[in-house]
Amino acid sequence: MALDPNTWTHKTQEAVNAALTSAREHSNPEATPDHLLAALLRQDDGVVLPVVRKLGIEPLTLRNAADEAVAALPTAYGTDTRPSRELVALFDAADSERRDLTDEYLSTEHLLLALFEADQKRPVADRRFGELSREQLLSALAEVRGSRR
Repeated sequence: MALDPNTWTHKTQEAVNAALTSAREHSNPEATPDHLLAALLRQDDGVVLPVVRKLGIEPLTLRNAADEAVAALPTAYGTDTRPSRELVALFDAADSERRDLTDEYLSTEHLLLALFEADQKRPVADRRFGELSREQLLSALAEVRGSRR
């Protein structure tokens, strides 16, 4: 199951915890893919930042867009924060990426691939990853990731 923390890498666990914390701090009843994207882009020692840079995207610009989307989300007080349907679907997509790449654990790379695929469903003018192709993302991941598993 994609939402089983026992199948996540430490960096994935850190990103999810940071996303949930961000949602709570913003009084959002749900943690969304935007919370997760912002959290991934705050991991200075992770894989996501070098991949994003390799793609020619300024990480701060991407993070600011995610932060702006979070700021526009509804707020609710006195409720527990839970993953949104979109975030659960994103984890399912990331788990599919994990299987396709024959990896044992769900990593931040799989989350980035799933975020990219979700972004591709937006109108071109609204895409955060621009007009990049999946092949370009996979190539950047391969360069940064190397042979690590």
